[in-house]
Amino acid sequence: MFFLLNKTKEKKKKRMEIIRIVSAFVLASVCTSIRAQIDGSDYENCIVVSSLMQNIFSQRNVHLNFIPGTLYDAKGNISSATLGLNNFKTRILSLDPDYIRKRLYIFDSNTAAIYAINNFDWVSSFTNMTVTVIHDGLSRYTARIAVDWVSNNIYWTDPLFGWIVVQSGSKTNTYKILIQDALEKPYALAVDPVHKYIFWSDVGSTQKIERATLSGDDRRAIISTGLAFPTSIAVDYSSEKIVWVDSNRDSIETAYFDGTGRMVIRRLSHYEFYDVAVFRDLVSVTDLKNGTLVIINKNTGDIFNTLRKTNGEPFVAVALYGADVQPSQEDSCKSSACSDLCVNGNEGPKCLCTEGYSLTADELTCVEDLGKFHRALMWSNRSAICMTDIRSLTSNGHTDSASCFFSGGTDISHFDIDMIERKVIFADGTDIFSANIGQNPVKQRLLSATGEITGLAVDWRDQNVYWSMGTTDGEINLISQTTLEDYTLIDADLQYPKYLNIIPLNNMMLWISGSTGAYKVEKSELDGSDRVVLISSGALINPKGLTADFATNVLYFIDGGYVKSFDMDSKVLTTLTPESPLNSPQMVLIYKNYLVVADSSYPSGVIKTYEKKSEPVLKFQLTTINVDSMTDMNILDAYLQPDIKGPCDTLNGDCEQICIPIGQNRICQCEYGFQLDSNRESCSSSPVTDNFLLVTDWTHNKIYQISLASDDVRAVDTETYGSPIGVAYNHMTQQLMWSTNKYIHRLNLNGTGYKVIQNTELIGCHADRLVIDFTSGNIYYTANRVSLGGFIGIGVISPDGLHKRLITYGNKPRDIVLDSEDGFLFWTDHGQSPSFIQRANMDGSNIRTIRNSNLVWPNGLAIDAKGNLLYATDGSTDIIYRCTYSGVCTTFYTDTGAHLMDIILLGDYLYYTAWNRPYVARLNRTSPGIITRVGYKPELGRLDSLSAYSSTKTSTTVSDACLPNSGRGPCSTFCLPTPSGYTCSCEDGFNLLSDGKTCENVSDACLPNSGRGPCSTFCLPTPLGYTCSCEDGLNLLSDGKTCENATPTTTTTSSTTPAIHTHTSTKGTVGGALKEPGVPVAVIGGVAAGFVVLIVIIVVLVLVLLKRRNKTLRENNSNHLVQQPETTTLADLPFTTNASGRPDSTYDLIRFDDLEIQTETTTEEIDTSGRMSGDRNLQEENGYITPIDRDQAVSGQTEVTNPFYTDNLAFLCPRREAYSF
Repeated sequence: MFFLLNKTKEKKKKRMEIIRIVSAFVLASVCTSIRAQIDGSDYENCIVVSSLMQNIFSQRNVHLNFIPGTLYDAKGNISSATLGLNNFKTRILSLDPDYIRKRLYIFDSNTAAIYAINNFDWVSSFTNMTVTVIHDGLSRYTARIAVDWVSNNIYWTDPLFGWIVVQSGSKTNTYKILIQDALEKPYALAVDPVHKYIFWSDVGSTQKIERATLSGDDRRAIISTGLAFPTSIAVDYSSEKIVWVDSNRDSIETAYFDGTGRMVIRRLSHYEFYDVAVFRDLVSVTDLKNGTLVIINKNTGDIFNTLRKTNGEPFVAVALYGADVQPSQEDSCKSSACSDLCVNGNEGPKCLCTEGYSLTADELTCVEDLGKFHRALMWSNRSAICMTDIRSLTSNGHTDSASCFFSGGTDISHFDIDMIERKVIFADGTDIFSANIGQNPVKQRLLSATGEITGLAVDWRDQNVYWSMGTTDGEINLISQTTLEDYTLIDADLQYPKYLNIIPLNNMMLWISGSTGAYKVEKSELDGSDRVVLISSGALINPKGLTADFATNVLYFIDGGYVKSFDMDSKVLTTLTPESPLNSPQMVLIYKNYLVVADSSYPSGVIKTYEKKSEPVLKFQLTTINVDSMTDMNILDAYLQPDIKGPCDTLNGDCEQICIPIGQNRICQCEYGFQLDSNRESCSSSPVTDNFLLVTDWTHNKIYQISLASDDVRAVDTETYGSPIGVAYNHMTQQLMWSTNKYIHRLNLNGTGYKVIQNTELIGCHADRLVIDFTSGNIYYTANRVSLGGFIGIGVISPDGLHKRLITYGNKPRDIVLDSEDGFLFWTDHGQSPSFIQRANMDGSNIRTIRNSNLVWPNGLAIDAKGNLLYATDGSTDIIYRCTYSGVCTTFYTDTGAHLMDIILLGDYLYYTAWNRPYVARLNRTSPGIITRVGYKPELGRLDSLSAYSSTKTSTTVSDACLPNSGRGPCSTFCLPTPSGYTCSCEDGFNLLSDGKTCENVSDACLPNSGRGPCSTFCLPTPLGYTCSCEDGLNLLSDGKTCENATPTTTTTSSTTPAIHTHTSTKGTVGGALKEPGVPVAVIGGVAAGFVVLIVIIVVLVLVLLKRRNKTLRENNSNHLVQQPETTTLADLPFTTNASGRPDSTYDLIRFDDLEIQTETTTEEIDTSGRMSGDRNLQEENGYITPIDRDQAVSGQTEVTNPFYTDNLAFLCPRREAYSF
């Protein structure tokens, strides 16, 4: 049944109160009718959730939805009721009920006001409901409201005004700003009348959750680390905990009232949590991204139900309504005689006064002390100084309060305010006057200047007045209001000074000077000393309207029709882009988190307010002020003129990381993963040197170490994280590498030696994941294009920063692993459907798709080089696959709802990250069962890339061919392993010479001394110079040139030129690794020494002859292999079979890309039971085998379709230790 509360349909029913809201751009009334749909369900205990109207042509307005309390008892069909307000534009962003008084409070961002829906009662079928305005003039950004149902007070946070306010629910316009000191951007809010606390979040530069009493006393930060954007807080009264949602951490979390016992209830990626409510064991959360209401068990984290509107309108604010939700409590304020506000405290009632009033000695009565305007926007024209309530910045409901308290001027050009003394200082013509703010102002002349006054500023600490005047011979002067003596501070080399500002607590004076083509922004000390140009003429067009934000040390001004900002710390000049375009901006000022701009536009000027940040996004026009005739504007608020700075305002209170103010004192804290040093100010983190994981935290832009011995989590001690994506660790150099959107970075594990080794932005890409070839220290990475024509594929970087585009192919390559001994690289690509796993030689040749079915988001890849196995994570299906090198895959493990990311193998365990898991999961690779949680810390955010090291478990593979000469083998620049040996290659833009080893850009430093250059034995030219090396078993001395037992090289020439040999064989090919032949050592000494040397030379010659013979045999065998027929069966291969005809179990699967073997393409379905579905004979006939862990067969899907080649191949060869050709 529908109940339409409208006078024309139901004359006998009480008409709702029409809201007094007048605006040229908003409908005149907001709530003139309410309609509801009731189906007979029990709504005495229910969820109330708001939704946003998205279609103006909807059949009826629906702003509130009611879901019965039976929802908590069982799943099933959910009945609901709806209620609509008559203004389509109504946007209810916060709501909270008062069940005892049958009221529902709502915050409508469209009108920037809080309303009360009275007689909010299903028993009477909503027939007597009325709507009243509680408070208007809040920020349109978003405010959060919370009700103290015991003492009938309503609280709210205002993020842009930067305060927390309390107002009586029974007395109109009786409100008090409860907290604003050291409060940057308050957001979430919860009130606990049972335990008499309020909780809120501050989402400013230092994010934290704080607690205070209902009167704002006993304030303390209870959580100050591991937060990203806590948007809502709810109180769990029964367990004395708070529950909050953090939209940037994708988390629902809980902790006790003192911040201890913190836990993550559930993490859900691809959700945007906004509001939360808790009742009994269930937590109700709204999700803006998907428009749903998600109900979760607070004890298990399981999703109980997910509700969505059938018309797609998103759920926004949520609250719980019922007697059980708001139990009755004793109200000590009932017997109190407070004249304004009363709040309950642990020691009884406490009286508070509304703004502009103060408490008398009886602590009950409030008296006026500031007058009507205690906070106001002020402006001047040529004849008057006027003001309006500060709330006029956001709401037209206060514009009728505008009044001009001073008139009678003739040429008012500038003014400033002494807010503590409540006086205005203004320039009228060439005179400077003061006048008190309020009724019947008294005007007093301070000074008559000799020229036009172009700027004015007041030091509120000593009441000194600063002013500028003049043209080509300008001056900046000072006058004392106490003695009326004046002083000239600057009069040399000062042209056209104007728009003077001072920051008293910083002892700083700022102004604009110069004329067309020569403008400057300058600063000095207050006495005129230490004069500095901040912004030179080349960056300025026609600057005006300078103002300073001393809280952030940022200047704002108008220039060339734009608002610009200048950070005095970073020296960065920014042009701001407002959402509402400016026609002809004239002036700008800062108030809290607002940027206020006076814009002169046709037919009259307006004042627009924006959120104070690099790109203002808020807009609102106030059309009652004529900017065309406005000469200056300012803000009246005593809070803006403190006597002293806050304890954290200067240099962050000398705290390296987090400064927590406590009155006029402070304590320093450290970000998660750091420890406070003994000086109680600086922070550090000592590295774990063995048995650890490295993991990137996407949420908090950190890289953490997790000790596998103690489970301790430590942050990598650096300030140069950027936004880390992939991470890799080189245990041989104790360095970690990580990628960000623009760079690849390198750092010693102890935090020293930071270096950018590649600027990937220069080649139009960002690096995703990284892997190290321990043969050479080369870094392989997956590249994703970020600009048109940018690089996409696989790149390789040498330890000294030389770069090569190895593979230019793909859509969205992600993870990458190497088998250097076999010369293979593998990577995943999730940029198409189906996604795939690919393989190539490490020189980029012979690209093969080894898996391209049933993959959606292949995010992670791990390699078991000994077992020739891969492990791949799929973030969509949450399956971990185990695959052979040829792509024979089976489901290894499933973690439903995890959103799997990276995976690595360390010893007998697999470790993986998942966006929905607040830990790293560990699995036994031979018998996966229940996972073990590693690094389960609630402060950790979304975990992405992994790396690991253990001196006893880390297993690395190297290429014997490239191992000599610091991993460059016989090559001058890059030695890239392949299955058949190696390939020499050059950095981008250069080619190999005809020798196939030397790049055209290498140094000629090795040319002297018969190719040895300055080295005693071997000299290898590089693009950056040369590298010296020694024979096997000998080391370089400290000079980096001379080998042990060698004579230092002089500038004399030698007739011996050392030969450079190529290496054409690795595991599974003919022959072993050829070592570089030795070079005879010069004989210096007596006969005995010469005899010893002669014997050594003979032995070496014999070895050389033997190795040359082996080389010839190997080359013959290689030629023979290349000439094999295109189709090869198992019978053609040189190994034995067992009685069944299958290859002996001592053989592993391996791939050789230099063999031309044609195989058929077959696709088998995955059988997660461990058996291969399909014809086993067909699998053997096509050359597949599936040994896992030597004696456990693997089953799964096999797909060897290759989009590039038709010679898909996979065949068996023995283990490397059991067989050689």
